[in-house]
Amino acid sequence: MYRVPTQIGIYLIDSCCLGPQYPNEVEKSAVETLFDLDINLALCDSLRREVHHPNAPKGLGDPIGWHTFDKNLTEQEKSKLAEITEILVGNSTDGKHHADARHVFEAHKYFTYFITLDERVLKRAKLIEEISNANICSPSTFLERLEA
Repeated sequence: MYRVPTQIGIYLIDSCCLGPQYPNEVEKSAVETLFDLDINLALCDSLRREVHHPNAPKGLGDPIGWHTFDKNLTEQEKSKLAEITEILVGNSTDGKHHADARHVFEAHKYFTYFITLDERVLKRAKLIEEISNANICSPSTFLERLEA
């Protein structure tokens, strides 16, 4: 039985958790369990756009009613986003990890958890957690934390 910490409220989930492909059966089952629980899952606005993009994988769903909205950032928020971006982008020069940084920033700003299957983000979770309010974990790890 999962104990849902009601004081946390809404959890940000990455679009890669919406399917249709999962890294293994454990994570697939964990995602299914998340959607069966009575908890509020949210997508940040940029993720919502990814889900509805014409090139998104077939079968990718948007079963979530909560969304953030892009807003102008304060100088302090821009600085925090830059810190997160530096950790996530690292030596990459293709620019594709900037969106991940924005997703993690939104978790830092609005939520307490960012649930993802993105290995690059998960590998850097501890570094990001040291400088932000975001708790970053996989769906299965999130369920383990709920059980604790």
